[in-house]
Amino acid sequence: MTAIKNAKASLKDGDTFESIVKMCCLKPIDGWHNWQDKGNNLLKIHKNNSIHIYPAKQHLVVKKDYKVRPDIIANSSSWAMMAFGLDTFGNEASLVWFIGKDGKLKLSFFVEECWVENYFPLLSGIDILKLIYKEKEYIFKKVKIPKIMNLKVQESYVVQWPPNKTQIKQLEKCQDSVKQVLQGCGI
Repeated sequence: MTAIKNAKASLKDGDTFESIVKMCCLKPIDGWHNWQDKGNNLLKIHKNNSIHIYPAKQHLVVKKDYKVRPDIIANSSSWAMMAFGLDTFGNEASLVWFIGKDGKLKLSFFVEECWVENYFPLLSGIDILKLIYKEKEYIFKKVKIPKIMNLKVQESYVVQWPPNKTQIKQLEKCQDSVKQVLQGCGI
């Protein structure tokens, strides 16, 4: 059996796990309990089948995937989850997860209207990744996301990408900087 088959057989939600592996470009290391992304972040399946994510001590920078501007990522995407709120300094901030037409997940971070950087999506945490898997078929829906990374979330949505005019108007009600974030994503 391959690593993914062993993991799926062991886990209660094996199909969700397999989708997360594909979306985050995870590769097995040392059997099927440990999975690593391109930034050396680790997803570990423990003996009790709990899943934990461990950030890399030192990230590898993969320009192709993680230094690309959000508008370029958005142009090759078919779905997004957007979370709007405040960062640790009280600035308007947002996280945007994109699922590309290739099925790969990307994550961009904005403060005010400016793109700051892209993160490895695995660092979102297993609960957010499961939520993305669960909600990825919706065209437009408000979803609940707790505080994640350095963002205290006030509102969040999943949306088929690119959003239509009605969806854009709804998103722009979230906070003042959303219009610029959407423009930063090519809308």
